[in-house]
Amino acid sequence: MNLGNLKSLSRAQTPGAKVQKVSDTVLQLIINQGVIDIAAYTICLKANKKFDVVEDVDEYLLSEEIDDFLTIDESGIWWNNGSNWKKLLPETLKSLDEYWPNWRDLTSGDPTKYTIDGDMLTIVRPPDTSLTDGFWAYYGKKPVAMTKSSQYPFVGDTTENPRLTIFDSTILAYVKWQLSPILNKAIEADKYMQLYIVDREEKKGIFDNRPDVSSDSRMTMERP
Repeated sequence: MNLGNLKSLSRAQTPGAKVQKVSDTVLQLIINQGVIDIAAYTICLKANKKFDVVEDVDEYLLSEEIDDFLTIDESGIWWNNGSNWKKLLPETLKSLDEYWPNWRDLTSGDPTKYTIDGDMLTIVRPPDTSLTDGFWAYYGKKPVAMTKSSQYPFVGDTTENPRLTIFDSTILAYVKWQLSPILNKAIEADKYMQLYIVDREEKKGIFDNRPDVSSDSRMTMERP
C-alpha cells in the first residue's frame, strides 16, 4: 500500500480518526515514524558501505560516514589490514571497561574490536595506518520518508518493493497504537502497543525466513 492507501485505511480502522481530529500532516508523521521503527527492529533495508580508515583515529561519527545509517546488522564492522578483511569483535562500553579497562590507553596498531554508542563508532585499538575504504560496515538503512500519496513505505518511491508489503499491517498496527492517546483513548494504547509488537515480531520472522538454507543438508554439517 502506498501512503494514500495507508492513510485511508488508518482512518477506516480507527473510529474517530477524522481529518478534523487528526490532520493529514499528523497522520503522515505517524506513518513515517512507524516505518522507521519497523526498519530499525527488522533490519529489512539491509545495506553495506565502506569508509576510510584514518591513522590514529579511533572515533567515527556514523552519521558522517554513512548518511543513511539506522542500525548495525549482524555482520557488523570489518577492517582491511591492507590485504585481507577481518571481522572486528563487537563490544559495549560496559564490556570494554569491565574486561579491557586499559582499552583507552592502547597505542595504535591493528584494530580488533569496536563499540557503538549512539552515533559514535569507537575502534579498539586505533589503526596505525590510513586506508581508503578500509572499514566495511553492514547495517540497516533508514527508510526514505513518504511525502506524496503515491509513494510506498521504506523506499519512498512510486514503485513498490514486493518483499516489504508484508509490513503493511504492521504499519497500520503502529498507527492505531499512536492514535489512541490523540483520540483520548490512552487506556487502549497498551493493548494496541502489544498487538503491534506481536505483529512486528511475526512479520520479522517471515521476512528473515530462508527455506532454501534450512532445507540444505550442508547447513547441518560441520564447517571448516
